[in-house]
Amino acid sequence: MELVAVIAIIAILVTSSLPHMNWLTKAARRVASENEAVEVANAVRRYVHDKMDTGELSPTSTKPMRDLINLELEKPDNVLRDYISGGMEGARIESFFIDLKTGILGQLTYVNQFDRVRISYDNEGRQTVEHVGPGI
Repeated sequence: MELVAVIAIIAILVTSSLPHMNWLTKAARRVASENEAVEVANAVRRYVHDKMDTGELSPTSTKPMRDLINLELEKPDNVLRDYISGGMEGARIESFFIDLKTGILGQLTYVNQFDRVRISYDNEGRQTVEHVGPGI
């Protein structure tokens, strides 16, 4: 009889905590998306500087930038493979703005199956991260 009472109490506690588990899962996905977006933005910044140093990227030669448009990060042969190791399922770079004269990343929008995150940089290089919509 005591065992049945203990099992009933545990069942009540578990069912009362399930709504909170859903909220925690969403919060964890949101934080993971934000962290990966920052990693991707840093990888793009390194990629751009490397391409500028080798002369492959200039205001007149933009092929390295075209390679980043809608780049699917989970594919092993993507152009950022030397800068970042993959990404969440369905993760990609949706859009970006780079000043080709200076090589400075101004803005990047990252999207995955859960979230859409925009990373922006001001003139002093300060980073702003904002969630701008649902994922794909």
